[in-house]
Amino acid sequence: MERRPSSLPGLLHVSLPSSWTVKKRREPDQTTRTPLLVVDGRYCRLARSPQSIPGIETPYLEADGLTFGRSRVDKAGRAMRKDTAREEDFEVANAFRRSHSQPLLSVRMSVSSFTTTVGIDGFELSQRLKRIDRIQNKLRRESVRLTQLQDIAGVRIVVPTLTAQARLKDRAKEQLGSQIDKVDDYVAGPKTSGYRAIHIVVKRSNRLVEIQIRTLRQHEWADTMEQVGRDMGTEVKWLSDPIDEAVEYSRLLAEADAAEDLDPRQDRFDWKE
Repeated sequence: MERRPSSLPGLLHVSLPSSWTVKKRREPDQTTRTPLLVVDGRYCRLARSPQSIPGIETPYLEADGLTFGRSRVDKAGRAMRKDTAREEDFEVANAFRRSHSQPLLSVRMSVSSFTTTVGIDGFELSQRLKRIDRIQNKLRRESVRLTQLQDIAGVRIVVPTLTAQARLKDRAKEQLGSQIDKVDDYVAGPKTSGYRAIHIVVKRSNRLVEIQIRTLRQHEWADTMEQVGRDMGTEVKWLSDPIDEAVEYSRLLAEADAAEDLDPRQDRFDWKE
């Protein structure tokens, strides 16, 4: 972790092994187009792209004048999982969380735009950055690196019916195309707890943003389960033990809501004339 000596773009800060010899050196200027490498405080021209040089990691996160590689972010995540995180680890994790803000806003604007063009009426759109304590809980619960978390940034859209949900899923896949990293259809294959929704993970500006598409009843179920989870001190909607009474209750409630969603009369609320 090194402080940048210059605001020039394209600087890469590293310390090379003692066996490496730096042969090229030049001072940067404001007009240079050549990528520059800062090695132990000296400016050097790159003969190859940074990614092709063994042992060199391109900057993944910038915060408060400091640059961090992906490995440093994941190191902070491992410390949080093991409850050994120091203050600097939480600072890195919080900086990584904040770096999702602009991609999150960009994805929200995209979702709002193509939802309107589809013609869905009565939808609710929201966004959020996952709280750092919830990020830590998820790292403890799942075997995943901090930089692999898909839902630090989330856009949620709630639509009236299953028909609207399916149409919106198709439009999202059409509009987002190669930006899509993963699609999880929990309507076609619900979680054991009964959780239903469509999750589409997109990559925007090298950050993952999760889009959740829910019907109104799916959303009401999830809100109810979150409240039950707060009362129980756990996240009920992600539990998988079918013997657990709370899981069984949530599953039955979800099935009742799903039956209501299948009522064809619901489609009269869908589309603008």
